[in-house]
Amino acid sequence: MRILFVSNHFPPLHVGGYEIYCAATAAALRERGHEVLVVTTGDASLSDTTVCRGLTFDMTLADAEAARKNSECLADQLHRFRADRALVWNTYGLHHDAVFKALKMTPTTCYLMLHDLAFFGPPGLRSIPLIAASQVIRFHFLRCGFAAESLRLVYPGVHLPQAFRHHTENDLVRILFCGRIISYKGLHVALLALERLPGRFALTVIGEADATLDYGPQIRHWVTANHLDSRVTFLGGLTHDQVVAEYARHDIVVFPSLWEEPLGLVVLEAMAAGLPVVASRRGAPVELITGGRTGLFHEPGNAVDLARAVQELSCASRRQEIGQAARESIRQRFDFDRYIEDIEGIVTSLARERRGG
Repeated sequence: MRILFVSNHFPPLHVGGYEIYCAATAAALRERGHEVLVVTTGDASLSDTTVCRGLTFDMTLADAEAARKNSECLADQLHRFRADRALVWNTYGLHHDAVFKALKMTPTTCYLMLHDLAFFGPPGLRSIPLIAASQVIRFHFLRCGFAAESLRLVYPGVHLPQAFRHHTENDLVRILFCGRIISYKGLHVALLALERLPGRFALTVIGEADATLDYGPQIRHWVTANHLDSRVTFLGGLTHDQVVAEYARHDIVVFPSLWEEPLGLVVLEAMAAGLPVVASRRGAPVELITGGRTGLFHEPGNAVDLARAVQELSCASRRQEIGQAARESIRQRFDFDRYIEDIEGIVTSLARERRGG
């Protein structure tokens, strides 16, 4: 089967949890014998037989010429690739109407993955096949009027790595924050919590700040002004492999997001690595973590409550207990191979249904 992916970003450019899932899914489907072409944004000269970087990212959605080119590019790739199915991952910044205009011009069955159209799906697509990665996303799809009978819930999975041995030197407790350095990810909440914790707690920050916003520089200024430079380490943006390696060097992962996260790859990967996660009680992490057993929660935006939860993990035996339970939860509920089988099964079963059995 020929499957065409549509995504506004794709590795190695603009790598985040969303893009990592997209790339991992494409690679896994290829391994299972399907032909997969990803149509995305970026330098067109970096295109190859598996990735076409011919789309234009227009965050303002004000460029009519970009919309026209995106529609033409996608229609051309659908025709050249002779796609049987299209998985639309994210059309934010690609002009939704332009993307679906191209898809409507072909007999390709289209699936919407993950969340963006759950918030602003174009009219006329209410019965399109949908794959939601969490109940949060499913709820928003239904709220926007998409048909319940066309909606499938499939939690993404992660690979279970070899168990890490987490070492704590000199009683130091290493906390890890991994995500975009932007206000709604809640790094400032983690820093305020750190300020309330004993000096043996240290925080490592992985992620890049948006150069057009003041949040990143303000965060660094606050750390210096509050004399936390010795307890806070900024590693900047890392590759996915480097991020995974950092899990083994840390004791706790914090996920203090302020918005309704549609999933949270960091949460799943940290759990798979045997790390206890302290997440805000909002969005999809509530579906992923069993509070008190496979992770802990804090009230969104509440640094005092976050500090309390982290302090509860000051004991190494408690961290180990939750970390082991988290790994077992990943094995049972969020296995990557199961996830790929579910995606493949949904696509092929619908194909059989439309052929009449």
